[in-house]
Amino acid sequence: MNCENARLYYYEYLEQNDTIPSDVRSHLEQCLVCQEQLEHLRKVLGQPGPVEKPWRPKYLQLHYRLLDQWISCDIVRPFLPSLLVPQLGMKQQTPVTAHVENCPECQKALKEIASLRLSPSSLIKAARYLADEKEQEVEFDKTTCAVLNKVKYRNISDVLTRMRLEQTVDAECQWLSDSTIVDVERRDAKTVSQRQVLPIRTASVWVAGGIAAAILFAVLLVLPMRDVKALDVEQLYMTLATVRNVHIQKFDGSQEQKELENIWISEGLGAYLFQRGENTVFVNSESGKVYQQHQGTVQLVSQGGKMELERPWGLLPFKHISELPADYDWDYISDTVLEGGLNVQVYEWRWKETLSNQAEIQRIWRGYLDIHSHLPYRIESLDKIGDSPAQLIMEMKVTYPSDAECREVFENYHF
Repeated sequence: MNCENARLYYYEYLEQNDTIPSDVRSHLEQCLVCQEQLEHLRKVLGQPGPVEKPWRPKYLQLHYRLLDQWISCDIVRPFLPSLLVPQLGMKQQTPVTAHVENCPECQKALKEIASLRLSPSSLIKAARYLADEKEQEVEFDKTTCAVLNKVKYRNISDVLTRMRLEQTVDAECQWLSDSTIVDVERRDAKTVSQRQVLPIRTASVWVAGGIAAAILFAVLLVLPMRDVKALDVEQLYMTLATVRNVHIQKFDGSQEQKELENIWISEGLGAYLFQRGENTVFVNSESGKVYQQHQGTVQLVSQGGKMELERPWGLLPFKHISELPADYDWDYISDTVLEGGLNVQVYEWRWKETLSNQAEIQRIWRGYLDIHSHLPYRIESLDKIGDSPAQLIMEMKVTYPSDAECREVFENYHF
């Protein structure tokens, strides 16, 4: 185990996630370098020191208060966003997840919420909104509000589910999926008359059932709530972590926008291509073979072991969020439309550096993020010294091609 691999588990370690492999946990607890970076990351995210978190059993208890009861979409709906919170780690079946597994409408709603790529705290806010009968203002953009309202006011399906417990549970409330039976029926006149189904959209349901929204979300809110700028930056890193393929065109800051480099990265195909001027380099990441093409001639220049490029591939100014300076600024600037009609939101990321001559310079990362996927489609790097205007140093245009599109490009270069 090395520090580079252990970095992937920094968040889980800070959240005291019990799914971290033992060798990783051992490294993180003994490595002074990782401990220093973890402490820095904790400060950047505004987290307190490690504390014991009893929320996971309590959260499961809220799910299992619905045992032996026939439940419908309206009862399950407020739980949907919390199912997407990684820290809650819902790995076992509960009355809520059993309903989702058998209800096409709830599955559809869960996918729609997942497509928003909300941060953990935003998911909790979304859950609170879905649990409230009354209209209320929510701190989301128009797209997110539209999706949440669609989920909130959609007609319920005819699916009714009931989970019955066959065995008792252990003292730690770790419910076992094989200790239950799930009954599924369809809502009709006979079903409604014979089955005691939890009523729809009444505040008394939540109180009577022991799952009042106030209790549910008081438990969820013990999850670490980071400040807004940390959540936004973290979301950007998490979003890029889901990307398989990326095409990056780099241009200088001149008015002519001279192309500096053309990069194709396909983790789906296990290949990378870098073009600078007349030279093109192709890498087979699985075999480690590196080919160079110059003036139409292709030759093998090296061959080693498996090669992997480290995310975020130069798209972000810091390889890992633990490297962020504590005094950075992250601000929403405006909405705009890029070429081709892509709706984006513009964010600026600012931090200060000291040059070798002791002069202070402000670095600016300006990202044009798709309002739906939050992926950057244009990135501008600027420098600002003193009171002088910020100067554009480099611009990147970014797209996210399919495997087929990447393969066609590689074949055109005869690789």
